[in-house]
Amino acid sequence: MPLTRLKRVDNLSQVDKIEIRLEEYLKNENFNPGDLLPKETDLAHAMGVSRTAVREAISRFRMLGIIESRKNRGMVITRPDVLTNMQRVMDPKLLDGETMKDIFEMRLVIEMGIGEILFLRKTPELLKKLEEIVEKEEKTTNRIDRLKYDIEFHSML
Repeated sequence: MPLTRLKRVDNLSQVDKIEIRLEEYLKNENFNPGDLLPKETDLAHAMGVSRTAVREAISRFRMLGIIESRKNRGMVITRPDVLTNMQRVMDPKLLDGETMKDIFEMRLVIEMGIGEILFLRKTPELLKKLEEIVEKEEKTTNRIDRLKYDIEFHSML
């Protein structure tokens, strides 16, 4: 019997499944930034799960900046600050070599594609800031600082 006929084992936790269902719900119902999310109790009842599990799944969206709680309003869909979120996890001290390699490859692909746009949008002020970062990077001998400046340089692009 070929192994391709074997079905994959579903090893997702209940919270993982709730997160996936909530993401599908938000997409299918066309939620936009500023829209209110139903109450946790209503979501839990609709999915047949505990409010605690729904709260944990929602906390994942909060952590990504997709949902925030607002006083007297409830949970609201927001515009996540993707760059800030990336900067929080892009600390070279927290990443292994394989992840750094993946990021470098992704960066190359992106940079090749945005070269023309960068040229069109360049200003003397931005070029000066980039030059200052390069100078700092060239002066340091510390690998961690060098990576920090590299990330700072490419974040500015």
